[in-house]
Amino acid sequence: MLNLLVVEDDIEQTKQIVNYICQNNNYIKLYGITSSGNEALELIEKEKVDIIILDLKLEDSSGVEIIKKLEKEKSEKYKQSIIITSGENTLVKEVCHSSYVFNYFMKPLNYTKVLESLNIIIDESKYKEKIRNIIEKELRRLNFNFTYDGTQYLIDCIYRIYLLEKSNREVSANNIYQIIANHYKKTANTIYGDIKQAINSMYYDCEEEILKEYFKYNFIMKPKPQEVIYTIARKIKT
Repeated sequence: MLNLLVVEDDIEQTKQIVNYICQNNNYIKLYGITSSGNEALELIEKEKVDIIILDLKLEDSSGVEIIKKLEKEKSEKYKQSIIITSGENTLVKEVCHSSYVFNYFMKPLNYTKVLESLNIIIDESKYKEKIRNIIEKELRRLNFNFTYDGTQYLIDCIYRIYLLEKSNREVSANNIYQIIANHYKKTANTIYGDIKQAINSMYYDCEEEILKEYFKYNFIMKPKPQEVIYTIARKIKT
């Protein structure tokens, strides 16, 4: 289930959006409804929202300001997760090309088209869940401890490297650490250090033969974070 936040200052419009979506999609759970931009930001900052339908003209902070704040804070979670609605073309032009905006619709809304965009976001989320499950399976094979923060950071790093390699884009491991750091509001050094801690624990808990076979070692040695990330990323097949 994905949590949906509807930010809209027209109550009747809100009812129609919510009713249509809930009647036609069982994978969406309504997380919240608000007409306030400030309240919307408070809900978004809890990071329990997955998809946002965002009206650009609100009572206080506008939808444009919300998107610009997410851009400033580099909130990776909400990239390509916002569907904007508006009756004013000038407002749409300000943010329609943002990496946080998946699609936009002018009022009066075509609910079928809005639902189609929601379904695409949902499908992509399911794909992400599938890949993350594969990554977790590989980490369990190596006996990683999932109670460590570093193991979670490692999953995120592997997933992002996998997507970049799949799209034939290159990025250094150091840049990935910074991207993950921005998401968790940590430093890149913290992310790297916690990943190293998770790998240290794995090294002592994993059977030697499994470790040697997995990383193609001739003798037992502790893999480096970058080696773990790229080895697992390249084992994923879809």
